[in-house]
Parts: sequence; C-alpha cells; structure tokens
Amino acid sequence: SLLAAGLTGLSAPDGGEGAVVTTQQPSTNTAHYYFANAAAALGGAAIVSGLLLHFDDIEMDALDPDTLHMVLTILGTAGYVYAIGKAPKIIGGNSNGHASAGIAGAALMATGIYFEW
Repeated sequence: SLLAAGLTGLSAPDGGEGAVVTTQQPSTNTAHYYFANAAAALGGAAIVSGLLLHFDDIEMDALDPDTLHMVLTILGTAGYVYAIGKAPKIIGGNSNGHASAGIAGAALMATGIYFEW
C-alpha cells in the first residue's frame, strides 16, 4: 500500500495542493484516483490478513510492537480512506486538504511497518 500511496502523490493531476487548473473533467478517471483506491484496498487487505494470521499476537499492552504495528497500520489505512472521501469530484475542484490526510495515512502506515520490520 505504501508504493501505491507514493504513486498517488506523484500522479496528482492538479500539480499539487492549491494549484489552479481550468479543466472540469471528473477526477475518477485518473491514475491518481486508481492509485489512491489501490492504496486503501491493499491497506484493508493487510488489515484482514494480519487479523486472520496474527490474531494470537494481539496484546493489551499499548507499547507491544505487535499492538503498535496493528494500531498504526489501521490508522494509516483510515487516513487513506478519509483522503479518498475528501477528494474533489472534478479535477481542479476544492481539494479539502485531502492530500494532508493521505500523507498522514502513509506516514502512519510506514511507522506501523517499521515496528515489525
């Protein structure tokens, strides 16, 4: 999901937050849109597989590396999903700060992965 998240950032059709774009095309037929959805789907798949394969590793200790890994990657995936929900429906529309949510999601995901690497 981190690779897809990185590709999402690199493929932003508007050239970055706050850039003025004159097109009124839907944002749902772009590489940016597909990479974002791939990041969220892969994050969700990682959560499901992690719960299925490592359920016995879950501890109630907040500082346990397995617990930190689980919580941070779930929050990272939630950041991806939130960013998709806040994204403009047309290219050049109000960004609603969705890039910040996507970046935060990727940072949380990377930190969660770090705890188990």
